[in-house]
Amino acid sequence: MAWALLWVVHGLLELPEAADAKEVNELFQAIDDRRVRHRVRRMLADPQAAGRWEHWLAGRAARRRLWAHPGVLDRLAADPRLRPGGGFAAAAQGVGIAVSPPRRFYLDADVLKAVLADYRAQDDPQGPVEFMIIPSNVPAAVRIPAGRPVPLAVALADLLESDDARERHAAAERLQRLALAGPA
Repeated sequence: MAWALLWVVHGLLELPEAADAKEVNELFQAIDDRRVRHRVRRMLADPQAAGRWEHWLAGRAARRRLWAHPGVLDRLAADPRLRPGGGFAAAAQGVGIAVSPPRRFYLDADVLKAVLADYRAQDDPQGPVEFMIIPSNVPAAVRIPAGRPVPLAVALADLLESDDARERHAAAERLQRLALAGPA
């Protein structure tokens, strides 16, 4: 459900403001399951939606906090199996926040062991690196490509969980506009 919602939100963010109903409907058609498609439409049409984004998107990935040697952070950011997220991805896509080095990375569940071994990363609840493991059951049609920053919709979901109030506000403001506009 979370990835279907992210797929539609990503598409809505990419559409020009003058988009017609046909263009909006095409976004929803990428979701194969009609029940999920209907539920996503209802979510976006709800004027009280802004307070629920974090809850709706919590299932997008399993979070794993890690320690990795500071010298490998640049290599992590360039690894073609990973997708930088969080504030790094949001800033790269024009959200008015301070640019920071990537610390949150999305990756597929099937490459997790290899990535952990390659970087000698260890579980650490206070670690500076966070892996967001995408469930293997996420359909290919809505799965984000590896090797580049996550789409804006995913970056905004990350900002909703930020410790920085400005980042949370920037994300909530962008997502609120989508909810108020609602799907056609």
